[in-house]
Amino acid sequence: LSVGLFMLILLLIPFRNEELNLPRLLQDFEASENIPEHLELIFINDHSKDDSLQNLENWKTEITYKVIDSIGEGKKAAIASGAKNSSFVTLLSIDADVRLRPDWLNAVYHQAASMVADMVILPVIPSKPKGFVSRFANLDYFALLGTTFGSAAHMKPVMASGANLIFNKFLLSDTASDIASGDDMFLLHYAKSQSKGISYTIDPRCGVHVDMPRSFNQFWSQRVRWTAKSASYTDRDTLLVSWVVFLFNTVLLLSIVPALMQNLGFILVPIFSLKIFLDLLLLWNVLGYFKRREELWFFPIASLIYPLYIPLVVFSSRFSSFAWKGRQHDQ
Repeated sequence: LSVGLFMLILLLIPFRNEELNLPRLLQDFEASENIPEHLELIFINDHSKDDSLQNLENWKTEITYKVIDSIGEGKKAAIASGAKNSSFVTLLSIDADVRLRPDWLNAVYHQAASMVADMVILPVIPSKPKGFVSRFANLDYFALLGTTFGSAAHMKPVMASGANLIFNKFLLSDTASDIASGDDMFLLHYAKSQSKGISYTIDPRCGVHVDMPRSFNQFWSQRVRWTAKSASYTDRDTLLVSWVVFLFNTVLLLSIVPALMQNLGFILVPIFSLKIFLDLLLLWNVLGYFKRREELWFFPIASLIYPLYIPLVVFSSRFSSFAWKGRQHDQ
C-alpha cells in the first residue's frame, strides 16, 4: 500500500505539557487556507500535567477534530493510539510545538495524494534565531536538514523527523518503542529494511517551522536526547554518516594540542580548511534554498565550536541522563 493511492489523510498531533505552544498551533489551523475536506484531525494527550487539554477544550472552531488519551507513554504510543481511532491508512504527524504556514495543510495534502510511496519526508525548518545558543542550534539543524534531503535525493535517506512526516499506517509495527526519542528514525530504518518506498519533498510550502532552544540547558538536553537513540541504530547508511562526523571531529580535536606542542600546527590547517569548506558548501546551499543566508555570519563562530561540541555531546549521551517532557531518562 502506498501513500499516493489514498486521498483520506489522518493528521496526528501527539502532545505532552504543551500549554504554551498549543494555542499558537490552533491559531495557525484557524488561519489555514483551503482546509482539505478528506482530512481527519486527532490530538493525542500523552499524560499532560499542565493545561494543554483545557486549551483544546476552549478551542472554538469549525474544524472537525478529536482529542483522545494515549494508551501508553511516549510519542510512538500516542501516534499508535491515534491511528487506532481511525480507519485511514495515510498518516501525517506533526509536533505540537511547530508553526504552520497558511497554505501548509493544502500543500501537504496534495503532496501526499500525488506521490506513490510508503513514507514522505517533509521539511522541518528552524525559525529565525534569537540569541547565541539558538544561532548555533539553527546552523546545526540546517546542516542536519541538508544531510536529510541530500541523502534522500541519493536514495539512501538517513534522517526523518516526526515533527512533519507522512507515512503508511502499517509501518507502525516492529519499531523500537522503549526509547525516549527517535520513533521517526526507527520508522525510517524499518521502512528501508523492508524495501518500502520512501520519497521526500523540500518544498517550503510543505515545511513546518520550529523554534530552536534558546538556553544552553535546553539545547544540550535536546541534543543529548537526539544522540542517545543512535546507540540502537542498525541502518548502515545512518551509522556510516554518524561515525564519519564523530571520528572526523574527534580526531581533529585530539590533534590540536600534540600538533601545536611539536610545531606541527601547519598540518591542521589544510584539514580544518577542508572541514570548513565542506560545512560552508552544505550550509550555503541549504540556507540559500530557504532564503536564510544572512545567518551565515555566525558560521565562523560555529565552526570553532563544532569540533568540541560533537565529541562532547556523543560522550554525554552515553554516560548521562536527561529530562524530557517532565520525564527522567537514564542511560
